[in-house]
Amino acid sequence: MRFLLCFFMLMTAAWAGPTPKPQDDNLTRDWAQFRRKQVKDVHYELVFDLNKASETYQVKSILLVNLNHTKSALTLDLTADKISALIVNDKEIKKFTQRKGSFDIAAQYLALTNKIEIRHESAYSKEPNGFQRSIDPEDKSEYLFTDFEPY
Repeated sequence: MRFLLCFFMLMTAAWAGPTPKPQDDNLTRDWAQFRRKQVKDVHYELVFDLNKASETYQVKSILLVNLNHTKSALTLDLTADKISALIVNDKEIKKFTQRKGSFDIAAQYLALTNKIEIRHESAYSKEPNGFQRSIDPEDKSEYLFTDFEPY
């Protein structure tokens, strides 16, 4: 009887949905394993609109995302100050869950093959990560740097 109860508890845990993405956006092992099972592959194109002497920049990100299933929302990591447009498979999505460093696309908008366009704006980072801008104090030249790691 104990064996049967343990087996039932294990199977229930295995069939339960993913652990919700933490509000603080920490990447947990459970979340990474869930995402690995959900996402088959991703290809992306980034188009930056950079203006000299501007404190902000705009980006249009186009992602081609192939999924293994569409049972759950798709979480995308993004550290942006403002998302001005989210278009999934040619449909603009107005309501979506957004956290400090990620947002969710509800399962109802997903297919096994997806084209996702995100238009967003951010200020340059003053921290040692993200997209940085600096001005040379001597010649006033402007320099940009990123290692494309949001965390």
